[in-house]
Amino acid sequence: MSALRTLLELGGDEGAKSLKTLYIFHSSFDTTQNSNPGCNCTWTVPADTTWAAFEVWGAGGDGGGVCCCMQGFSGGSGSYGRKMGEVLPGSSFILCAGSAGCCRPTNTGCPGCGSYACSATGCCDGTYFCLCASGGGYGRSDCHFGAASGTYCGCPTYSCGCVQGADFSICGFIGGGAGTSMCASSTFQLTQSAPMAQAGARMSHDNCYQTHGRVHAGPATFPGGGGGTGSSHTPCYCGGPGAGGLVVVYYTSDI
Repeated sequence: MSALRTLLELGGDEGAKSLKTLYIFHSSFDTTQNSNPGCNCTWTVPADTTWAAFEVWGAGGDGGGVCCCMQGFSGGSGSYGRKMGEVLPGSSFILCAGSAGCCRPTNTGCPGCGSYACSATGCCDGTYFCLCASGGGYGRSDCHFGAASGTYCGCPTYSCGCVQGADFSICGFIGGGAGTSMCASSTFQLTQSAPMAQAGARMSHDNCYQTHGRVHAGPATFPGGGGGTGSSHTPCYCGGPGAGGLVVVYYTSDI
């Protein structure tokens, strides 16, 4: 983010005006219902602002739920995009930080929702744009994950996320899982953080550790990190929710 702030200061030619930062996100976390319902608002460009920069992270995907002898791979991370350009004083932008999903008992989690920063005005004056980053893919569990009878073997095949309208972007990363020939022991998940979020992927507990996905793999990393899939030999557990999305706006103004 610091590099983007420097670009804005140089590219905006705004003299000694103050560089300001606006963050859009929802900080709620609930392990039994919606983890992060997202946040939406409208930003009006100040009268003395002519340049702005935007960063967006999509929300992370949820992990899958589990029952008897089920393990799997975690939810994927949201995508990242950024854009810098001229803005007109008095114009408006709709800023939306995407929501993550919820605690699901089913073996397939929900994908995360996308985040965006889009012009609410300017359709006819050449200043319209819409920057959008998709949410992360879902996590999933299966019986005897990684065993000879399993069907996924740690290799989810759906494609990564996408970004539209960006000057620079990185797709989200899919979650991973390492299987074993045994029912559950010695298997792990690789839980992803979002690109440009200053955190890397991390390993879960060994899958002999039977529990809810959020406990098994740890809380999803904000912004946009994927949620962990549960692990079970007998009882049923929910998958862990992904982390919500984030929108950041940088602009220069003395108002």
